[in-house]
Amino acid sequence: MRHLAKIIILTFCLVLFSTSVEAQKFKKKSKYLSIGLSAGTMNYVGELDPAPSFLATSLKFTRWNIGGVFSKRVHPRATARATLNYGRIQGDDAISATDIEGFDIYRKARNLNFRNDIIEIKFDGVFDLFQNRRGIEKRAHITPYGFLGVSFFYHNPKGRLDGKWIALQPLGTEGQYLDGVGEEKPYSKLQIAIPFGVGVRYKIGVLWDVAFQIGLRKTFTDYLDDVSGNYVDKALFDPGSDVFKLSDPSLILEDNRIRSYEKDGLVYTRGYGDGVSPRGDNGSKDWFIVTGFHVTYIFHPKLIAPKFKG
Repeated sequence: MRHLAKIIILTFCLVLFSTSVEAQKFKKKSKYLSIGLSAGTMNYVGELDPAPSFLATSLKFTRWNIGGVFSKRVHPRATARATLNYGRIQGDDAISATDIEGFDIYRKARNLNFRNDIIEIKFDGVFDLFQNRRGIEKRAHITPYGFLGVSFFYHNPKGRLDGKWIALQPLGTEGQYLDGVGEEKPYSKLQIAIPFGVGVRYKIGVLWDVAFQIGLRKTFTDYLDDVSGNYVDKALFDPGSDVFKLSDPSLILEDNRIRSYEKDGLVYTRGYGDGVSPRGDNGSKDWFIVTGFHVTYIFHPKLIAPKFKG
């Protein structure tokens, strides 16, 4: 996935460079503003995602996403865009993991769950496959495009306990609030991501477009799911506290038949609060995916800045 991200970024840079001369000749009357709404889904890729590959994220935990879009056409192939998204991601070991032999048995015994509502502000450049220097009336009916940018998002993972959803970051489930134990400090709820993806836009009227796009978010946190490092000895938590229950809700499988599993040279002991066993895959960052439809309305340049003759 790292190589894919590099290829996409390099491609966008080449497209931007190749259109720099065209941009200088782009007429002001061909530039326009547009606003729109988006609706679709969010998916998550991380420790609680059971899919066998990155792009095959579990459909069981596909959740909703809505948003608003504001954009400005700046040259024949490119549009500057700002988007506000609000959506949800979710994962649950008990639902997604199976009982078959293999690593899924560890995840079922781990028994972690989360949901996370994300508010994102995204700024990106949209690069069209087909250029248009003739204004909005002459734009292509179907236009494939790619996009790349930066986003800032707020997230707050929660765990389900006794039918209630409880915020996990303030609890310190991996020892963030214990001196000299576990993680050094709590993770931030404010994060940055690199959004990139592809889409196709269709002209449904002189002033209306509809688009479908798939966008990936490369984040710089491993805590979208509140899972990253090792288990903390549960004896360090108050037995009656929420953090005691949510930090390690692992199951003891029937007849205690599965107590350890070796993978990549590491021995997982199903996390019984021993302070040693990996709780997550520390070192790899979480991702999320936003998929959906956009409907946008174009403000005609002539209507924005009309010319009056005396």
